[in-house]
Amino acid sequence: MIEARFTRLYNLIVMVGIAALLAFEAWLLIGVGAGWEIARTAEGTHFEVSEGAVFIALMCLVFVPLWLTHAIDLMRPGLILRIDHTGLYDRRLTRGPVRWDDIETLHLYRKGWQWMLQMDLKPATADGPDDYRPSQAYPIFALNRLAARWQKRPELHIGLGGLTVADAVLIEAIHSQRPGLIAHVLP
Repeated sequence: MIEARFTRLYNLIVMVGIAALLAFEAWLLIGVGAGWEIARTAEGTHFEVSEGAVFIALMCLVFVPLWLTHAIDLMRPGLILRIDHTGLYDRRLTRGPVRWDDIETLHLYRKGWQWMLQMDLKPATADGPDDYRPSQAYPIFALNRLAARWQKRPELHIGLGGLTVADAVLIEAIHSQRPGLIAHVLP
């Protein structure tokens, strides 16, 4: 069994990047006053806001929890990826492991600075023991798959960068559990 967490450096880099984005968005909204104004007319005072300003404010609401997640992970490092005899567990995808029997193939490819695994799953079936629950049944897993379908992109990707275990070791651990599961390297 191999377990990996985010490195401190990775968490710090992500936190600094998010803080810079938040500062820029705050400067746009508060410093410049871009996209909103208070208009005084004969009928009274009206608050006007553009769609762009609403979008920027919503993005702030997304970035703050993301920053907090990495800050908490920096203080109390948590498990990100586990490879064992049951399957692949990536907390960014599911609450439980994706069982080896549920995975049809894995494709290895490079995305920017890190290696990625694209997971292709077998169709979920109703056959099996009564206590068997396919990996695809977990809610966050379904949300990730739905979002990928809307974007017309492959559904499940596991980033191997920024972890405490080298990507070559993770790939070797997969080979040791299920030889031949990694079909090929995508361009």
